[in-house]
Amino acid sequence: MHTLRRLTVAAVALVAAVWAVSAGEALFRGAAEDLRAQEAERTPPRSREEGRAPATAADPATNRKSAAGSESTGAAATPAGLDAARHLARARDKLVAYSSVRAELLESVSIGERRFKVAGSYLQGPDHKLRLEYRVRLGDTEGTLQEICDGDVLWSVSQIRSVKDGAAETATERPRITRQDVKEIIARVRDLGEARREATVLELGLGGLPALLASISDRVAFDEVREESLDGRPFIVLYGGWDPEFLRVLHGAGNAPLDEKAVAELSARPLPEHVPDRVRLFLDADEFPRRIQYLKRSGGDGPLAPMVTLDLVKVELDVTIDDSEFTYEPPDGVYVNDITAERLEGLKPPAASPRPQRDRAEPSDE
Repeated sequence: MHTLRRLTVAAVALVAAVWAVSAGEALFRGAAEDLRAQEAERTPPRSREEGRAPATAADPATNRKSAAGSESTGAAATPAGLDAARHLARARDKLVAYSSVRAELLESVSIGERRFKVAGSYLQGPDHKLRLEYRVRLGDTEGTLQEICDGDVLWSVSQIRSVKDGAAETATERPRITRQDVKEIIARVRDLGEARREATVLELGLGGLPALLASISDRVAFDEVREESLDGRPFIVLYGGWDPEFLRVLHGAGNAPLDEKAVAELSARPLPEHVPDRVRLFLDADEFPRRIQYLKRSGGDGPLAPMVTLDLVKVELDVTIDDSEFTYEPPDGVYVNDITAERLEGLKPPAASPRPQRDRAEPSDE
C-alpha cells in the first residue's frame, strides 16, 4: 500500500490520510493479497487457469455476494444484492467506455480523534493511462502522493514538505520514487486467466475508477439499494458490509469453513478502529460514482458515522487530455526504486508438485 512513512507525529497523520484517500484502489491491499493467496491454495489449478470473467450488466448473477453470506456459505443472492450488482456492472461498463475522465477529488477522513481534509485530482485515459494526485496539509506540514502511468511505466512519488505561511515551500525529505514496468508485468500474467490479469491491474493501481468498483463489488456484500437526493440531485445509493470471505481476512480467521454460525460470529466481532464497518456508494443519474463513503460504528455497537468520504466533483467525460499529463520524469540525482523484478517474482505461477519417484528395484542376487 502506498503511504508516506515518517516517524514524526505529523507524518504519521499524513500516512493515515493518504492511506484513506487511496482506499478506492488499495484499501486493505495487504489483506486482499492474503485472501487471494488463501483462495489460490484451495482453488483447483484448472479453475485458476481459466480465471473468472468480470461481471457485466447482462449477467448480474456473476456477483456472488448476498446480504448474509457468500459462495462459501451457500446463500443465494438477495434481490438487493442482485440489484446492486446490476448497478455496479453498468457503472463499470460506462466508465470503461469513456475515452477519458477528469475529476477533482475531495475527501474527509475521520479516524478516532484524527480529522483530515484531502484534495486531489484524477485523470483516466485509454490503455492504462492514469494520473492520481493527493495532497494533505496538517499545520505547517504537507504530504503529496502521485501515481502516474503512461501505459508503459507506473511511477509512485511521495514527499513531505514544510509549507509555513509566508515562507517558501521547503522539502523536508527527498521524494520517494518507485517505478514499475507495466507492460512487462501484465505480459507475465497474460496467460494466467482473466481473473489473474484483473487482480494484477488492481494491485498495481492501474484500473482507476473501474478497478475501484470491481474492488467494491468483490469485497462488499450489498444488502440495500435506495433512491436518495444529495444537494437536490437524485442518486442511487448502494449500502453493504464486508463480504464474509474478506471479513475473515480482516479478522485473521484463517481458512476455517464459513458456515452460518461462523459468519454470524465474524459479523458480530468488532473491527479495529482504522477499519470501516460498512460502505455506501452514490451513483448519479448516469450511474457515475460521485461519492464513496466508508462508515464506522462508534463504540462497537453505536450509530454509524462517516469515516472516509470521497467525493468526485467537476467531472468531465470524453474530453481531450494531452498525453503529456500522463508522463513523469524523475528529478536528477533522486534515487528511483525499480520494483518490477519484485512484482514479477510475486507473479510467478505456483510451482508444480514434483512427481513422487518410484523406489529403485534392488539388484537381484540371482
